[in-house]
Amino acid sequence: MDILIEEVRRVFGNSDEGRFAEKLIQSYREGGARAVRAVVLGYLKRLGVDVENRED
Repeated sequence: MDILIEEVRRVFGNSDEGRFAEKLIQSYREGGARAVRAVVLGYLKRLGVDVENRED
């Protein structure tokens, strides 16, 4: 197991924040910054933030 993922699990446990942090780490490793951006946008949408009308 990866030490970074272990630390995230130790600090956050099985909370939403912990799962989000793990997903960010895995996304970055698999697809870089663009993959992380997609995860963050998906998370914001799930929280109800309107991210469709953004220019950046």
